Parts: sequence; structure tokens; C-alpha cells
Amino acid sequence: MTVLSYKVLAKDGTSAHGGQYQYTLPHFTDDGDWKPGTWTDEIDDPIICRRGYHLTVDPMQWPVVGMRVFSAEGDPATPVDTRENKSVYPRVRLLAEHPDMVPEYWHNVERFITEDIPAVPWFQQIGTVNPAWVHIVRPTWNEAWRTAFAATGSRMEGKNSAWARASDVSLGTRDSTMGESYSVAWEKVTGMIQAAIGVAWDGHLDSSSGFEVSWAASQDAALFTRIQCLGYDIKIDERHRQHARDRWAVWQAGYGLIGDVNGILYTYGTNEPTKEGDA
Repeated sequence: MTVLSYKVLAKDGTSAHGGQYQYTLPHFTDDGDWKPGTWTDEIDDPIICRRGYHLTVDPMQWPVVGMRVFSAEGDPATPVDTRENKSVYPRVRLLAEHPDMVPEYWHNVERFITEDIPAVPWFQQIGTVNPAWVHIVRPTWNEAWRTAFAATGSRMEGKNSAWARASDVSLGTRDSTMGESYSVAWEKVTGMIQAAIGVAWDGHLDSSSGFEVSWAASQDAALFTRIQCLGYDIKIDERHRQHARDRWAVWQAGYGLIGDVNGILYTYGTNEPTKEGDA
């Protein structure tokens, strides 16, 4: 049986993993067949992971936001070198596009990163404070964060942390259900989320507190993504899903979240907003 090779490209048809090469894309003809793209320019002496055109047998080992997947062939047919799930060639051409190779869970991730995260009103405190939170208010964000951290400390660790329990469950379920491609996709997501959130604290906190807040927000976004996006169709206890939603709701309301102690969220802000249920 012939094993197809694939090329993962960015949304605009350029290289998604290094370089900006513009590929000639295949197109669907009136006869109902795919017409391949033209052969790429030839690269002398290709070396895997360094130079040349790389194809893979498993596209979801190489996910990016906006990814497009094409079946492809190399010239010569036998690759110059192969390592794990990818091979390198002097030149390649794209044969057909395969949107079905991008699973629904990845489209969920893409929407979360490109739509949901940018819509968060970081530190704007536009939402109401949930009475179930332990909400700490101080004159500045730095003071509020430090006070909230001191109020929780080591109590957030290990068995006392609902975040840790939910994270462990989602990781174990993910790996046993979806396999290696799913795991790789998750590792990619972590970096994307941190990049998307990394500038959120700028102007609100000093560099030390800002790093901690950015890390905390990215971890809450990562948990939400793992359970609600990547694991949308996996059997996970509803209490873990709800905890992930509750944590992310704090950031969506424009407040900070230091963590939880036995599921109780410790949040912070710089004023005393109206609580839910108040007139």
C-alpha cells in the first residue's frame, strides 16, 4: 500500500515551518480532478531539518494556526533522507488539498487563539465579581497580585489544586484517546497561547509580576483549550470542564486570577466592582 506524503502550509500557501516560499497550489478542474501545482525550484544537496523541501506522513505532527494540508510528491521519488515522520527532497510538487486532514479539534484551537484570546479585556475590570471568588483589591495591580499570592502560597499546590486535578485528567484522557498527533498538537498550542497572551500585562505590572501573571493566564488558557477545544469530544468529568470555564471567565471579566485552593478561585483587582446580584 502506498503511503501518501503531505505538505503543511500556511493559510496563504507559503511555508509554515521556516522560510517564506510560495508554493504553486493544485486546483480542482471542471473534470472533477485535481491538477497538481508546478514543481518547486530545486535545492542542491538537501539535508533534513536544515535545507530542502520536507514532506510528512502525519500532518498533525506539524500543526500551525491557519494550516492547510496538501498531498505531495518528491523528485526523485526516493527521499534524500528520512527521519521519523518526515522526509526531505530536492524538489516537490503539491497534488491535491485535503481539508479533511485537519481535525475539528484543531479548528477549535484556531478559533480560540485568533478570536477568543484577542477579545479578552485584560485588566479592564468590565465584568462583575463572582461572589464565589475570594477577591482581593489593592490600589495597584502589583500590590493586588502580591497580596493574592501571599494569601494562597503553597496551598495551591498538589492535591489542593483543582487546576492540577483537571490538568492531569485532561492530559491522561487526551493521550490515551487521541494518540501521538494529538499530543504534539497540544505541545504546539502551549507556545502559541503564551505568545498571544505575553504582552497582555504590559503597562499594568512590573516585569517580575508581569511574567508571573502572563504565565498564570497562559496556563488557564491552556487548560481551557485542552479540555474545551482539543478535548471537546472526549469523555471528561463535567466538574473539570466547569473548573476550566470558571478560571477563564475571570480573565474574560478583566480581573486577575492567582489560582485556586480546593477549587475556590483567588482573584484580584484594583477597585471594588459591583458583585453579581447587587442592584
